Amino acid sequence: ESDEAITEPVYILLSYIQSQHDYMLGNYPVGRDDSAQLAALQIVADIGANDNPETSTDWPVLLDRYLPKQVSITRARHDWEADTLIRYRSLEHLSRDDARQQFLRILQFLPYGNSVFFSARKIEDPIGLLPGRIILGINKRGVHFFRPVPKEYLHSAELRDIMQFGSSNTAVFFKMRVAGVLHIFQFETKQGEEICVALQTHINDVMLRRYSRTRSVANGVVQSTGDSTAMDVKPPGLEIYERRAQEMSKLLEEAQQKMDQISEDLRIREKKEMELCEELEALKDSSCAEHLALSELTQERERLQRRLEEKELALQVALSEKSMFASSLVGDKSQYGFLEMENTATKPTRGAIGRRERDLPRIDNGRVMQNPAIDKQVKDLFDELKLQTEEIRVMQETAKKLSNDKQLLEQKFSRIEKKKPSEIQLLEKKFAEEQNMLKTRVVELEKNLTEQTQELTVAESMLALRASELGALQGSIKELDELREMKEDVERKNVQTASIIKKQADQVAELEILYKEEQVLRKRYFNMMEDM
Repeated sequence: ESDEAITEPVYILLSYIQSQHDYMLGNYPVGRDDSAQLAALQIVADIGANDNPETSTDWPVLLDRYLPKQVSITRARHDWEADTLIRYRSLEHLSRDDARQQFLRILQFLPYGNSVFFSARKIEDPIGLLPGRIILGINKRGVHFFRPVPKEYLHSAELRDIMQFGSSNTAVFFKMRVAGVLHIFQFETKQGEEICVALQTHINDVMLRRYSRTRSVANGVVQSTGDSTAMDVKPPGLEIYERRAQEMSKLLEEAQQKMDQISEDLRIREKKEMELCEELEALKDSSCAEHLALSELTQERERLQRRLEEKELALQVALSEKSMFASSLVGDKSQYGFLEMENTATKPTRGAIGRRERDLPRIDNGRVMQNPAIDKQVKDLFDELKLQTEEIRVMQETAKKLSNDKQLLEQKFSRIEKKKPSEIQLLEKKFAEEQNMLKTRVVELEKNLTEQTQELTVAESMLALRASELGALQGSIKELDELREMKEDVERKNVQTASIIKKQADQVAELEILYKEEQVLRKRYFNMMEDM
């Protein structure tokens, strides 16, 4: 069975030569169509493809060489030539090796293909179907019986129908089932031991195939159901591999979560940065607004300061005039009343002075008389001056505060502007470092996970192998028990067969003794008749 799977050219060539020799000897009886096909294949294997082989002088020789004589006499020669030529032309696409393989394949498909043939003579045939002389063919399918002349296929007994067989130096027997009934067939041959060896070889081959099939089925059942005790057995390192694989998966998940967290932090920082930029723009806008307000306040302060200076100047003029007129009135009145320098040009001046005198406090006996109107006016001026001074002070404080706020905002803005690029660069650098580190870590974890997965796969394959070996051992034990039972049965049958053969040998010996006695009596009676 295993030899048929071999595809080596040398083996195929040797098998082809052996099968061709058996076929030409007539050991493979086939029909006319198969004979023509086999002849065409042999010609292709010999000379290869040829466009006009019939024109060659070797064509009749090739036909005689590759057509068995027992088959060639069944048809006219020109019919064989025409049929073989048609089949030869249909095989032009085949190479020589392909033709040899197809030749072997046709013979293998025969029930008695690849048989070993032995000549024998019938001794005991319970059903009376076999001729006196037969040819036994033994292959992987069983025992085949042929008529020698002409070579004709008669009957086959499969291996499963052969219950017992044995041999001696001059005979071989088979206890086999024919039409469901056990019969013992005996044949005379000197190749009994070779026949038994060939038959036992094919039986062992069948048993091995059955054993392999049983083991495969058992392994399939174990893998599908998982109920076998072998699947509960785990190698010592399998749990460690599983645990390490789980740890690696957990580390990988944590690294992925960390990367997601870092991405979220970076997004939050970018959002904060955008908010800071917006706040900075708002501060710039507010700074510009405050700067404009400060400019307006400065202008207002300058305007008020000018007004204050004007008021102070008017007050000083009024006070100086008041003091001057008071000092003039306190002096000599007669001198003042008898001035000789009066003229028409100075009359308006005197009138103005007279009006001012009415407004100035009266002087009585050297004392200055109080004028309520002037006091009230002076007081109003002082109150207004005080109020304007307070407003100026408040405005100065406001301007100073705004100036400080402006300076603070400018410093803060400058600090933010300086800090922003460095912080962004630092964050980007830190993020790049963390990203590279995490990428490296992820690559290492993936590599470790791949290695652990491979180790786990190897461990699982080893486990499956051990389970299959365990199943095979269990099947072997079961098969061994069956073989032991079969051996006991065979030994028992061998003992029975030996007793039968011994009994038959005794009978043959007795028959030989009787035959010799009969010969002696015949000679004696013959001599007596001659003497008479």
